[in-house]
Amino acid sequence: MKKQLLLSLAWLVCQTASIHASTILIGNLSGYTNDTNLVAYKAGTTSVGKAIGFTMGATDYNLDSVTLRLLIGTGGVPLVELWAGNATSITGTSALLTLTNPGTLPAVYTNDVFTAPTTFTLTAGSTYYVVLRETSGAGNVVWSYDSAVPTSGEPGVSTVKRLIGVDAGSPNTWTASSSVNNWFEIGVSAVPEPSALGLFGMGGLLLSLYRRRLA
Repeated sequence: MKKQLLLSLAWLVCQTASIHASTILIGNLSGYTNDTNLVAYKAGTTSVGKAIGFTMGATDYNLDSVTLRLLIGTGGVPLVELWAGNATSITGTSALLTLTNPGTLPAVYTNDVFTAPTTFTLTAGSTYYVVLRETSGAGNVVWSYDSAVPTSGEPGVSTVKRLIGVDAGSPNTWTASSSVNNWFEIGVSAVPEPSALGLFGMGGLLLSLYRRRLA
């Protein structure tokens, strides 16, 4: 019985790991070259942020993280959000999700990972915008880029409009456009099928039985 429980638990671990395996939805960091080109954003100026829009393909995914290649100047406080939108603009009156800041960010270029604080499903066919801005701190938040490197990712997913935050207004008021994608990468995982969700309940039951056998 003990051996059977251990084998069952091992199988469930493998299955749930595959459900949560992260993949790159879209981005260009895999083609990273250098940080020669850069743009600085700073609260209280005429350049407070940048938004990169993308349209989903035919598959839903859960958002795991957004990775941006940043340099944070003294006092810089980056804010990374997900907004709804269409092919030409950001819509809605507030962010769909505010991602969790990785904490202390060094004053050198690093790939900074901002994580989703809760499960959020990116819906097939919908358009979203990753927004980086600085609303407080008034220190430079620098995001580098290489205009010659294209994005790649999951089938059917593509970038759309890039918008520049030219004032302190809400991102849905941003209209100035950009021709480049800064270094970024969006990490996602598969949305579990209903049958797969049952694995979690089964895993809890088997773990409970296994602990009872050890007691």
